Amino acid sequence: MLDRSEILGILFLVPPAVVAIMVRSFFPGLVAALDAQTALLFAVISLPMYAYAAYWALDTRRALAVRVYRGQALGTGLLAFTAWFSYYTIFVLSESPNEQLSNGVTALAFTLFLLSLFYFADITMKASRRSDPLLRDTLHWSRLRILLWAAMAVSFGIILVPTAYATITNNVPFLNDIGTGDFGNSLFNFDFNYLIELPFVAAVPLAVVWFRAKWDRTLRRHFLWLLIALAALFVTTFITVGFILVFLSAGYFLYRACRSLAPMSKIAVDAH
Repeated sequence: MLDRSEILGILFLVPPAVVAIMVRSFFPGLVAALDAQTALLFAVISLPMYAYAAYWALDTRRALAVRVYRGQALGTGLLAFTAWFSYYTIFVLSESPNEQLSNGVTALAFTLFLLSLFYFADITMKASRRSDPLLRDTLHWSRLRILLWAAMAVSFGIILVPTAYATITNNVPFLNDIGTGDFGNSLFNFDFNYLIELPFVAAVPLAVVWFRAKWDRTLRRHFLWLLIALAALFVTTFITVGFILVFLSAGYFLYRACRSLAPMSKIAVDAH
């Protein structure tokens, strides 16, 4: 039987999905316009689902006593928030008359999403080691993570600082370079097109942990929901028809991933 929180999760998924289908069917011009009204509609339809996922993560964090597990819940919540924010900026600003501003804000939002993704992977690796009966350091992660964080600090610093400055000062040439991915500088080109993908390196040890984690059903269930959510977000980059439905589903899967970390158990109720 569904509890109240699960019913709320479904309500944040199904009615907005129905509204999105009706709007696309009866008002196709509104969807194609990508104006302020469409931006507001996208936020109204999708934000409650992702906000609910982030709420569950933060609420679960308060209920956990162990610091590393609290960090894991926080990482999942940050992932939900930055996923929505990055997609919102792409959706809303993709047809903005100020293309340079669109490029800058979208790059910043997507970079924050990648950072939150790596933070989640890092803290999850630490949590999985703590719950491992053998305390195995998968692929020497305790040392590898230091190198990766240092490399990303340099890599993302090279991207974030100039991009933020260019966005604030409206440096049109640099913002145009962000749109094309060609900065006329080998360091920027290599960093922007290759080093920015460093967070995905964490997928390898995470996969190893998932296969090993037979002793931890909570971790396996959490990984499963998160994998489905990330797969749904990946699919949205290739589709236009049904985009909002898949995006809402990804938010629901993130909610399930956040909920899976909550320390819940069924308590028998005495009929007397």
